[in-house]
Amino acid sequence: MTANGSQYTATIPGQDAGVSVYFKIQAFDNEGASSETGVYQYTVQTSGSTLTLPFIENFENDDLGIFTEYNLSGPDQYWHNDDFDDNLFAKMSNYNGSENIENEDWMITPAINFNNYQNEVLRFRSAMMDYNDENTFIYLKISSDYDGISDPTTATWSNLTSQANWSDGSYNWVESGDIDLSGINGSEVYLAFQYVSESGSGKTWHIDNVSVTLDGSSNTPPIISNITYYPMMPTDADVVEINAQVEDDVSVEGVFIYYGSSAGQLTETIEMSVNGDHYEGFIPPHEAYSYVYFRIKAIDNEGAYTYSDIHNYYVDILWGIGEDETNSYVMSPNPAQDIVKLLGESPEPYILKIYTLSGQLVLEKEVSSHEEWIDVSKWKPSLYLVHIISSGKSEIQPLLIVR
Repeated sequence: MTANGSQYTATIPGQDAGVSVYFKIQAFDNEGASSETGVYQYTVQTSGSTLTLPFIENFENDDLGIFTEYNLSGPDQYWHNDDFDDNLFAKMSNYNGSENIENEDWMITPAINFNNYQNEVLRFRSAMMDYNDENTFIYLKISSDYDGISDPTTATWSNLTSQANWSDGSYNWVESGDIDLSGINGSEVYLAFQYVSESGSGKTWHIDNVSVTLDGSSNTPPIISNITYYPMMPTDADVVEINAQVEDDVSVEGVFIYYGSSAGQLTETIEMSVNGDHYEGFIPPHEAYSYVYFRIKAIDNEGAYTYSDIHNYYVDILWGIGEDETNSYVMSPNPAQDIVKLLGESPEPYILKIYTLSGQLVLEKEVSSHEEWIDVSKWKPSLYLVHIISSGKSEIQPLLIVR
């Protein structure tokens, strides 16, 4: 990089349109000490191109999607992709692992030509964790004179923050409501989320499902609901039928199942068949003692799309227990409220894993006694799957928690 006082400049060579470029900066002093920034990312746009409306960004590609991150202070904290409970989103926090530090970070869309559209409506949802802080802020802004690459504070930005509903804390997701952009004009207009914090105080913000549609009632992403699979307890010989209901304000173009051996490797695709608003698809048999993860994507005929949460099921030859077969382990009471006793036929050690129906692991431990007590007093009332693995054998039993 070329120095001008304390200011350093360098140019990254041109890249192909659509490519996401990642970079970081490392600095050395004359005694060999060094430091480096976090990783930054931008997506290369076609020269002179603008973002086509309608669009939705739900951050499901494990990056910031169409957005570009611009860090002004707090070199190790920046907008990035994160996930919780099988949902991906954009996250910003000023916590560096030991303390909250001063930060200013922007997450900015590509240019949008508002002169080409009418009745534009912006929507998103947010979640926030408030650590008793009064000095950390998030803003929603719009600019018609930003150049798309420079320090965003050199441009003029209008503040739209008060037009949106925002999360009130505790990571509660809140829908922004409809933000009317129909009065916006300009051939290169940018939208941005700006995060500003001071040292010693902080909030964590999550942003998801950012969309700009045309005429608020004309197009929203499809709604996926009532997802089921059958059989609930498949064996390695079973084809698993996936069912879902998909509704849209225009018309559904296609619905697809993405599945694989882990939540991060949904590499196989099946198109679902339709009967009215009911869709079904079939996942082929998988090996015993394996988990299969899947989610559903629905696309409408205007390009808006949405993903379901990730679901999973366990394939086990012991699901089909015959009349003369019994479980090797007995749970009682079941249903349970506070304490569950797990009793085995022998003191042989085993691995105990307990999952929610959505596949979230809530307990994992190695048990060396034939009698194990499990405290479930703080668990949410629901149906859980208890997975016991011992000496190459595997057994799964349902556990119902009630209050």
